[in-house]
Amino acid sequence: MYVTHDQAEAMTMADRIMVMQAGRIQQLGTPLEIYRQPANLFVASFFGMPVMNTIQGQVYNHGTHGFRAPQLDLELPAKAVPETALGQEVYLGVRAEHVVLGSNGVPGKVALTEPLGDTTLVFFHYGGDTPLVAKVDGDCAYRAGDPIHFSCNPSGVLFFDAHNGARLG
Repeated sequence: MYVTHDQAEAMTMADRIMVMQAGRIQQLGTPLEIYRQPANLFVASFFGMPVMNTIQGQVYNHGTHGFRAPQLDLELPAKAVPETALGQEVYLGVRAEHVVLGSNGVPGKVALTEPLGDTTLVFFHYGGDTPLVAKVDGDCAYRAGDPIHFSCNPSGVLFFDAHNGARLG
């Protein structure tokens, strides 16, 4: 089954999906494989509502592993960082459900909330170029202008090569 961006909702009805870009196959797999383990940055940004958060930066290991971008420094466990990403310019990718809002982590400010019933999307800025979105419980009390702190669930963090978009690790 070939799915265009406008037909992405059809992924819930398919056993296997082929994602194409400019006539070339980017990934073939089940809907969950494509959602959880996208082959590249194009596929990661193609599927999901909202699309995957991506931030360009660099992976480091200075006694601890982490990801650094303008206005952002996230420490990550070593097992969450593929060796091929160390010292490289990459995109960190994280789905909204793996962005954790709370009292610890990187400071930010809520820009908008979008209640969806059982969940709420919280769009926020942290000072970098890229606004982010978190998916939280539907009863969340966040409002535009509220200060927040965020971190990422390491099991949901992916890395993509900044030059060719391929997923690393």
